[in-house]
Amino acid sequence: VLRSVATQNMGEENGDSIENIIYRYFLNRIYRVK
Repeated sequence: VLRSVATQNMGEENGDSIENIIYRYFLNRIYRVK
């Protein structure tokens, strides 16, 4: 749930910008570690 909400907020602000892609990439790494 947290992940989808975070990506939605970033998507509304930046769309498919590089920052959004990097942000989602780090989220994926964090969730994989957990």
